[in-house]
Amino acid sequence: MIATTSLAQSVTPTIKAYFTDSYCFDLSGAKVLAVEPHDSSDKHLRIILDRTIFHPQGGGQPSDTGSIIFPETGLVFNVEALQYNRDTGVISHIGQFSDGEQLSNGVERLKPGHIANLSIDEAARRTNCRLHSAGHFLDLMMKQVRPELVPGSGSHATGMSWVNYTGDVPAAERNLVRDALQEAVNKHLAVPVAVQIEMNESTMRRSIQFGSFESCECGGTHVRNSDEIGKINITKIAKNGKNGVRVSYTVE
Repeated sequence: MIATTSLAQSVTPTIKAYFTDSYCFDLSGAKVLAVEPHDSSDKHLRIILDRTIFHPQGGGQPSDTGSIIFPETGLVFNVEALQYNRDTGVISHIGQFSDGEQLSNGVERLKPGHIANLSIDEAARRTNCRLHSAGHFLDLMMKQVRPELVPGSGSHATGMSWVNYTGDVPAAERNLVRDALQEAVNKHLAVPVAVQIEMNESTMRRSIQFGSFESCECGGTHVRNSDEIGKINITKIAKNGKNGVRVSYTVE
């Protein structure tokens, strides 16, 4: 059996189906590349496939959850978490069998080359798409309201969605900036635009673009049109660190 530390080194990079279609909620015909226990607890399994629709946590976006059915064995695997190895480009699916199948039996029964049919939680993916796209759209509007602010990290999860900026907004001005940002968001969301996704095959870098607005690199999942985001509410602008602010938002 391949050791956990070397498993991701032994297989080819995972094809990320969500890169080209964020609304691909089911995928049939993926193939098993490797299987092994995830850790010494003997409770969770690590499965690597040749392709996946599961987005691992990253870029502020939560991991997908869902299930994998292996028709040749009848096993159903619940995906609870994912791990992405940036060095190898391999995504590991981590979880347990739904019917209580012993992990050791699963390792023996699942073989490289077995077919895997994948399904993700559609409602959660759609929410993640809306929140992630909203964060990018908010930033496009911030470039109009306060172009001197430099975007940094962000979170695009339910109940904790925000974008961090380097640069100060004095406390006395934060409500004014929030109102101006909200006005810009409302104005431009009222005119739906397509969300374009492009992949640079030579650099393997992916970018998204709202209509004619400036594009930006992103590996997350997104809506197809800005009107799918819904209403973006700028809830708060607060100080973040010594020289930064955090813009929090929700969608409805």
